[in-house]
Amino acid sequence: MTGHHPHRMMTPPACRRIVETEPANEGVIATRSGKEALVTTYEIRVIGSFGPAVREAFADMMVEVEPTITVLSGDLDQHSLHTLLDRVRAAGLELVGVRQAPPA
Repeated sequence: MTGHHPHRMMTPPACRRIVETEPANEGVIATRSGKEALVTTYEIRVIGSFGPAVREAFADMMVEVEPTITVLSGDLDQHSLHTLLDRVRAAGLELVGVRQAPPA
């Protein structure tokens, strides 16, 4: 797959500059190359709960533990979403769902 970088870490949300935020769950960020990218809030659901090491590996995401599922959420552009999904796979987590979060 051309352009695929499974070992590249996602830029933490606090380090990204949001240029615009309309509607509530979408915005635009300036990327390192100076291009703008659409940002959407995503929820990634995985089976089980996280131990300390896995929780630390996803410290740049909001983590919500439900009875049998853990939900990772955050504002991501498409590249960051795919990078996060690569990290989920690399951590050996069982992915059960990815969806755009409803507007706040």
